[in-house]
Amino acid sequence: MSKTRTISVALIAACLLVSGVALAGKNPATYTCADLLEVDVDYVPQVVYWLDGYTWAGDPVYDEDVEWVPVETDTIITECKKNPSQKAAAVVKKHRKSKK
Repeated sequence: MSKTRTISVALIAACLLVSGVALAGKNPATYTCADLLEVDVDYVPQVVYWLDGYTWAGDPVYDEDVEWVPVETDTIITECKKNPSQKAAAVVKKHRKSKK
């Protein structure tokens, strides 16, 4: 394996490991806004996209012909700060619906 390829594989593994720590043992169905607000700001987009993928997969309205557009992370954080006890996936789904 080339040196460049080894470094690339190591960097990808490190990124997955770090983002996985934020989600370790978490279930997207029970993940609250309070949980999201505790995540390091650098990893919030990955968590929001994880939740967005969860809500997307559970919604039969979306099919493979629909282009995925990321939900605005700042909008989700603002909404979550208003009511930290609400389910983060519900907030993401609400904002996903408003983008149609």
